[in-house]
Amino acid sequence: GHVQNIGDVEPVSNKAPLGTVGKSLRIEGINIDLENGDFEGGLSYRVHVQDIGWQASRVQGEMAGTSGQGKRLEAIEVSLTGTISNYCDVWYRLHIEDYGWLGWAKNGENAGSAGLSKRVEAIEIVLIPKGGKAPGANSNYFMDVPYGQALVNMYADQVISQVTNSSMSQEEKLRACYNWVVGNCTYQSVFTTVPAGYTFDQWYGVNMFQ
Repeated sequence: GHVQNIGDVEPVSNKAPLGTVGKSLRIEGINIDLENGDFEGGLSYRVHVQDIGWQASRVQGEMAGTSGQGKRLEAIEVSLTGTISNYCDVWYRLHIEDYGWLGWAKNGENAGSAGLSKRVEAIEIVLIPKGGKAPGANSNYFMDVPYGQALVNMYADQVISQVTNSSMSQEEKLRACYNWVVGNCTYQSVFTTVPAGYTFDQWYGVNMFQ
């Protein structure tokens, strides 16, 4: 990858993080390659870049993004091609500005953000046998709504995943969420103004969850 203030960084592999955490440095470009052993096939990937949007797809080690232009990566998609796609899933997650580590996306799903002007700071990628368990939470991996609402959504989704399951009816899910709020949340009328990027309701919601 190519990282702000650092330049080209050494390759990493198999879930090791590329980039930095806690240094507020953007990833500007990335090359992804696949050592696929006995399987035919490879990788296809594309990135969403500041002021450019989604670039065309790249394959097997080609540079995606930019170098020397000072433009941040904001999102990425990664897909397997050829025979190996029948045997493996490719999972990936991003660490982005203000949000930290997002959830894990797989097989061509968007990961990161669009329209929020948030830099990608680190990325992890891993191959897992087809249909295998995700390496972490498979939710909240792409943000494309205003920051305040996205943060409320993230907290709400975490609660929903804790207190509901697929066998429950809609009424049972609503009751479980209601019971969680009643049992866990309090709030006070303490704010007269809210930070930029939030509505009044979003700011109260975030503070309640936190």
